[in-house]
Amino acid sequence: MLRQEQHFMPELNPERIKELLEKSYPKIESAAGKDIVVCLGLTGSGKSTAIAYMLGAPLEKEEGIQGYNIVLKDHPDYPKIGTSSTSETFFPQTYVNKLSHFTFCDCPGFKDNRSPEEQLMVNINSRLPPRLARTTKIMVTIDINSLLTTRADSLRNLCEILGQFIKDSAKIKKSIFFVVTKAEKVNEDKFFDQIEEIIKRDTE
Repeated sequence: MLRQEQHFMPELNPERIKELLEKSYPKIESAAGKDIVVCLGLTGSGKSTAIAYMLGAPLEKEEGIQGYNIVLKDHPDYPKIGTSSTSETFFPQTYVNKLSHFTFCDCPGFKDNRSPEEQLMVNINSRLPPRLARTTKIMVTIDINSLLTTRADSLRNLCEILGQFIKDSAKIKKSIFFVVTKAEKVNEDKFFDQIEEIIKRDTE
């Protein structure tokens, strides 16, 4: 007999939620009436770095413990890039691409260690900008290492989250694209073979 899984609703602090709402709404409102690209991904997937690259930011390589990190000096026109497992983005941030009419909306990273109130706000902050925008496209970032070294558990987690976030995938299938990050040297044929193997294994 299968054990029924129990879910417990954490106790929430209304005052903390009110405080976070007051701080986040002006940032969410900045997406109103614009053509936006909502940027989603797990924490550490390179979401902010991908946005900075698309905005033409002066990115640099810096030697790290494992290989190198992409760094960018703090600048109000570009997102802050983190190198730890903690998201640098808590409230949605919007950045205008001066070479096009699109505005990138950098949403908080998923699967981060947050309080129940903060996690609730992450969900709200990721869902409201598309409702206010004129048009919406969705960019999803995936760290290639999460595909190739952990039996794609991170990809499955991301797909579960996206399934909750995107209720009608048929309507947006032409408006969503995936960016594979941290893939400086990759055999494309082997990469797509790996993706097909993951899909086949999960659908059997």
